[in-house]
Amino acid sequence: MDVITYDAMHCLLSGGIAQNETDILLSSLQEVGVTFEHLREFVSARWKFCGTLGDRTAITGIFSTAREKAWREGSGFKAGASEMLLAFPLVMHFLHVVVSNMGLGVGKQVESYEKLGRVLAIVRLGKEGDVTGAELRLALREHGDAFEKAYPEYTAKPKDHWVHHIPSHVERDGLILDAFVGERKHQRIKAAALAVKNTESFEESVLLRVVAQQLQTLCEADKFRDRLRSPRPLEGVHGVSVSSSMVFRGTTLSVGDCMLVDGTLCFVERCVEVDGVMFLASPRCQKQATVLSVGYGWSLILRLAVS
Repeated sequence: MDVITYDAMHCLLSGGIAQNETDILLSSLQEVGVTFEHLREFVSARWKFCGTLGDRTAITGIFSTAREKAWREGSGFKAGASEMLLAFPLVMHFLHVVVSNMGLGVGKQVESYEKLGRVLAIVRLGKEGDVTGAELRLALREHGDAFEKAYPEYTAKPKDHWVHHIPSHVERDGLILDAFVGERKHQRIKAAALAVKNTESFEESVLLRVVAQQLQTLCEADKFRDRLRSPRPLEGVHGVSVSSSMVFRGTTLSVGDCMLVDGTLCFVERCVEVDGVMFLASPRCQKQATVLSVGYGWSLILRLAVS
């Protein structure tokens, strides 16, 4: 049986609905005196967020003068999928704390962007099988209704339609399948292919290289082990090592990263290993700004002060 599956990430975040709506949102804001420069100044503040998601250079690059120039020339809001995931919560926070308090008459646009964030959040959960098709279908409908009210002159694009097939995929498959996983594997295969100059047995040569690389990776002793990176013994304490970075369950955590622990905002101050058990040392934040859902299951932490 032939099966057609639309990829939610491409529909929403790869030259998709999120980029398109951000593009026309910026135009609506410009009409009431809120410029790209205002947004760039806002995102250039000293935000603190988990380094696993990116860094300040990535954030400021998304709203650089070069990106603004492309936007003004009609090329749309330029951002890759991972960049859009970083940009979305900051734009949403900008709308909440700056634009919404100015009484500029763009409430419908803000509401539509909020509804889009809800869709992104549900899609993230759907990758783990934690949502139903009905939940996603409702979120998409609510966003579509809000978007139509905010931008009645907008001409729909194919991805605006394709995304409405995703709820039926959830009902069919039990979760949202992600094509980005396969695309990451393409990078390794392309790298192997570039090294092959003799095309007489091209496919075999490429596949042998890829298999050899995979086996080598799987044989790496530390590949799947939780560990400190560049650990050093804690002076005067037996069996305790410290580091500025650690790998835990495949994720790198470093000093300065933000975490929510039982609802409390914390910042990683030291990575610690005690007799083979991993810990993170962290002070608690005395004051904090609003913690916003990124929409893709992550949180952007906006730091004001730390004890």
